[in-house]
Amino acid sequence: MGEPFFSEKGACGTVYANLLALDQGDPMRQIVEDLWARFQPSHDRHFLREARTSFQERFWEMYLFSALQDQGLNPQKGEGAGPDFSVLIEGRRYWIEAVAPGKGNGADQVPAMDFDCHEARLVPHAQIQLRYAASIADKAGKWPGWLEKGIVKEGDGFLIALNGFGCNEFMDATPPLFVRACLGIGHPTIAIDAKTLEVVDSFYAFSDSITKKSGEAVSTTPLLNPAFAHVSGVMHSLAFCGARRGSLLEGMEFLQNPLASIPFPGEAVAGFRRYSWSERGLTTINPEPAWDEDPDLEAE
Repeated sequence: MGEPFFSEKGACGTVYANLLALDQGDPMRQIVEDLWARFQPSHDRHFLREARTSFQERFWEMYLFSALQDQGLNPQKGEGAGPDFSVLIEGRRYWIEAVAPGKGNGADQVPAMDFDCHEARLVPHAQIQLRYAASIADKAGKWPGWLEKGIVKEGDGFLIALNGFGCNEFMDATPPLFVRACLGIGHPTIAIDAKTLEVVDSFYAFSDSITKKSGEAVSTTPLLNPAFAHVSGVMHSLAFCGARRGSLLEGMEFLQNPLASIPFPGEAVAGFRRYSWSERGLTTINPEPAWDEDPDLEAE
């Protein structure tokens, strides 16, 4: 029996403290313990200490690791100086770097949800997409250094696994905000005939950047930029310990990079909702339901 995930020792963040105060059988605490039991053999010696103050980031690593296992892959923990995990598919290694951005700081931070507010307000799509775009750009920028140090190799694939819960407590959009932050997809738009007032077209506007309060424009088209061709794709989830799911794969999503130099085989994550981009637009492939999802349904 290994170390327990939760400990009374030392300073900790609010979420960790709240979970520590719960009974051991509480569902929110139990999902953490269950993930820890699966992840523990692969953790490094700093993991538990970091989890005390950066809970969502470490929770996401455990969740992602276990979800990949449930998908039938065999994730291996990476070196401390490199990406978090790797998987081997048909002889090619794909590295996976997990990131869980928070709300940020300053004028462009994502506002906290006000549960006592009883009036309609706009969902802060722009601020959330800024956090996503910044995280993707930051993680993508680490690849050349890893390559130079020999941690990763030419011919390896690279995936960024984004957990948005820390900056997105709100309802997601259609297409999801992480997809919009990668492909420049803006607001849904309709074209109206000025004479007849009939709707003649409907589409999503193209939005290649979001302007920060400082006036700086931040790109929302990283996966349309050849400079990001080393990124095979982006995984995404809003998973957190308070969400009760029938399967860890529920809510997992994958966006293929249309310009990837090393494409990732989407069928390897058939349990994820998958998105791909082409001249025809965005294509979505929904995961097939598990056989035990409806035990009363019998094959005819």
